Amino acid sequence: MTTRAAPIRLLIADDDAILREIAGARLREGGFDVQCVASGDAAVAACALRLPDIALLDVEMPGGNGYEACANIRSLPGGADLPIVMVTGCDDTRSIDRAYEAGATDFVVKPINWALLMHRIRYVLRGARTIVDLRFSEQKNTALLKAIPDGIFLVDDAGM
Repeated sequence: MTTRAAPIRLLIADDDAILREIAGARLREGGFDVQCVASGDAAVAACALRLPDIALLDVEMPGGNGYEACANIRSLPGGADLPIVMVTGCDDTRSIDRAYEAGATDFVVKPINWALLMHRIRYVLRGARTIVDLRFSEQKNTALLKAIPDGIFLVDDAGM
Protein backbone atom coordinates (compact mmCIF):
# COMPACT_ATOMS: atom_id res chain seq x y z
CA MET A 1 0.00 0.00 0.00
CA THR A 2 1.42 3.39 -0.96
CA THR A 3 0.70 6.58 0.88
CA ARG A 4 0.15 9.66 -1.19
CA ALA A 5 1.83 12.86 -0.16
CA ALA A 6 -0.48 15.64 0.92
CA PRO A 7 -1.00 18.23 -1.81
CA ILE A 8 1.04 21.41 -1.59
CA ARG A 9 -1.00 24.12 0.15
CA LEU A 10 -0.81 27.34 -1.84
CA LEU A 11 -2.22 30.74 -0.90
CA ILE A 12 -3.07 33.22 -3.66
CA ALA A 13 -3.70 36.87 -2.75
CA ASP A 14 -4.97 39.03 -5.60
CA ASP A 15 -7.68 41.68 -5.77
CA ASP A 16 -8.62 40.63 -9.32
CA ALA A 17 -11.45 38.09 -8.93
CA ILE A 18 -11.02 36.77 -12.49
CA LEU A 19 -7.31 36.19 -11.98
CA ARG A 20 -8.01 34.44 -8.66
CA GLU A 21 -10.46 32.12 -10.42
CA ILE A 22 -8.09 31.37 -13.30
CA ALA A 23 -5.08 30.92 -11.00
CA GLY A 24 -7.04 28.74 -8.62
CA ALA A 25 -8.31 26.51 -11.41
CA ARG A 26 -4.93 26.20 -13.17
CA LEU A 27 -3.03 25.48 -9.97
CA ARG A 28 -5.63 22.99 -8.72
CA GLU A 29 -5.24 21.20 -12.08
CA GLY A 30 -1.52 21.12 -11.29
CA GLY A 31 -2.24 19.25 -8.06
CA PHE A 32 -2.08 22.13 -5.58
CA ASP A 33 -4.50 22.71 -2.70
CA VAL A 34 -5.36 26.37 -3.34
CA GLN A 35 -6.80 29.02 -1.03
CA CYS A 36 -7.62 32.41 -2.57
CA VAL A 37 -7.99 35.76 -0.80
CA ALA A 38 -8.64 39.26 -2.14
CA SER A 39 -6.22 41.45 -0.16
CA GLY A 40 -2.89 41.60 1.58
CA ASP A 41 -4.56 41.87 4.97
CA ALA A 42 -6.60 38.73 4.21
CA ALA A 43 -3.38 36.93 3.21
CA VAL A 44 -1.75 37.82 6.53
CA ALA A 45 -4.86 36.67 8.42
CA ALA A 46 -4.94 33.38 6.50
CA CYS A 47 -1.25 32.79 7.24
CA ALA A 48 -1.79 33.62 10.91
CA LEU A 49 -4.44 30.88 11.09
CA ARG A 50 -2.40 28.28 9.18
CA LEU A 51 0.72 28.84 7.15
CA PRO A 52 0.48 27.49 3.61
CA ASP A 53 3.44 25.74 1.98
CA ILE A 54 3.87 28.74 -0.35
CA ALA A 55 2.17 32.10 -0.94
CA LEU A 56 1.65 34.03 -4.17
CA LEU A 57 1.03 37.71 -3.47
CA ASP A 58 -0.08 40.35 -5.94
CA VAL A 59 1.78 43.61 -5.36
CA GLU A 60 -0.99 46.15 -5.93
CA MET A 61 -4.05 45.41 -3.80
CA PRO A 62 -6.32 47.52 -1.64
CA GLY A 63 -6.45 46.47 1.99
CA GLY A 64 -2.72 45.89 2.37
CA ASN A 65 -0.50 45.67 -0.67
CA GLY A 66 1.76 42.71 -1.39
CA TYR A 67 4.88 44.37 0.01
CA GLU A 68 3.18 45.04 3.35
CA ALA A 69 1.63 41.57 3.40
CA CYS A 70 5.00 39.95 2.70
CA ALA A 71 6.70 41.85 5.52
CA ASN A 72 3.81 41.10 7.92
CA ILE A 73 3.80 37.39 7.04
CA ARG A 74 7.55 37.28 7.67
CA SER A 75 6.91 38.51 11.24
CA LEU A 76 4.45 35.67 12.00
CA PRO A 77 5.62 32.54 13.83
CA GLY A 78 7.12 30.35 11.09
CA GLY A 79 6.64 33.09 8.52
CA ALA A 80 10.35 33.73 8.10
CA ASP A 81 10.70 30.38 6.33
CA LEU A 82 7.57 30.59 4.15
CA PRO A 83 8.36 30.81 0.43
CA ILE A 84 6.64 33.95 -0.88
CA VAL A 85 6.39 34.72 -4.59
CA MET A 86 5.37 38.23 -5.58
CA VAL A 87 3.19 38.30 -8.71
CA THR A 88 2.74 41.62 -10.48
CA GLY A 89 2.50 43.49 -13.74
CA CYS A 90 5.27 45.80 -12.53
CA ASP A 91 8.63 44.64 -13.82
CA ASP A 92 10.63 47.79 -13.10
CA THR A 93 13.77 47.63 -10.97
CA ARG A 94 12.21 49.56 -8.10
CA SER A 95 9.28 47.12 -7.79
CA ILE A 96 11.58 44.12 -7.92
CA ASP A 97 13.90 45.64 -5.30
CA ARG A 98 10.97 46.48 -3.02
CA ALA A 99 9.68 42.91 -3.29
CA TYR A 100 12.97 41.39 -2.22
CA GLU A 101 13.48 44.02 0.50
CA ALA A 102 10.04 43.08 1.89
CA GLY A 103 11.18 39.46 2.07
CA ALA A 104 10.03 37.91 -1.22
CA THR A 105 11.58 34.60 -2.21
CA ASP A 106 10.86 35.04 -5.92
CA PHE A 107 9.22 37.48 -8.33
CA VAL A 108 6.90 36.64 -11.27
CA VAL A 109 5.68 39.15 -13.84
CA LYS A 110 2.16 39.16 -15.31
CA PRO A 111 0.88 37.99 -17.73
CA ILE A 112 1.55 34.66 -16.11
CA ASN A 113 2.97 31.71 -18.00
CA TRP A 114 1.12 29.01 -16.03
CA ALA A 115 3.36 26.08 -16.99
CA LEU A 116 6.45 28.08 -16.02
CA LEU A 117 4.81 29.26 -12.77
CA MET A 118 4.13 25.68 -11.66
CA HIS A 119 7.78 24.77 -12.26
CA ARG A 120 8.98 27.87 -10.41
CA ILE A 121 6.70 27.07 -7.46
CA ARG A 122 8.18 23.58 -7.21
CA TYR A 123 11.71 24.99 -7.56
CA VAL A 124 11.13 27.57 -4.81
CA LEU A 125 9.65 24.87 -2.56
CA ARG A 126 12.63 22.60 -3.18
CA GLY A 127 14.97 25.43 -2.16
CA ALA A 128 12.93 26.12 0.98
CA ARG A 129 13.01 22.43 1.96
CA THR A 130 16.77 22.35 1.43
CA ILE A 131 17.18 25.28 3.84
CA VAL A 132 14.99 23.56 6.45
CA ASP A 133 16.98 20.33 6.05
CA LEU A 134 20.26 22.25 6.39
CA ARG A 135 19.07 23.95 9.59
CA PHE A 136 18.03 20.58 11.02
CA SER A 137 21.41 19.10 10.13
CA GLU A 138 23.20 22.02 11.79
CA GLN A 139 21.11 21.60 14.95
CA LYS A 140 21.86 17.88 15.00
CA ASN A 141 25.59 18.47 14.55
CA THR A 142 25.59 21.11 17.30
CA ALA A 143 23.81 18.71 19.67
CA LEU A 144 26.31 15.95 18.87
CA LEU A 145 29.26 18.25 19.47
CA LYS A 146 27.82 19.37 22.80
CA ALA A 147 27.33 15.72 23.83
CA ILE A 148 30.96 14.79 23.14
CA PRO A 149 33.17 15.30 26.17
CA ASP A 150 36.19 17.53 25.77
CA GLY A 151 39.13 15.65 24.37
CA ILE A 152 42.36 16.01 22.53
CA PHE A 153 42.93 14.62 19.09
CA LEU A 154 46.40 14.05 17.72
CA VAL A 155 46.58 14.15 13.96
CA ASP A 156 49.64 13.13 11.97
CA ASP A 157 50.80 14.53 8.62
CA ALA A 158 48.60 12.03 6.77
CA GLY A 159 45.51 13.24 8.62
CA MET A 160 45.26 10.13 10.75
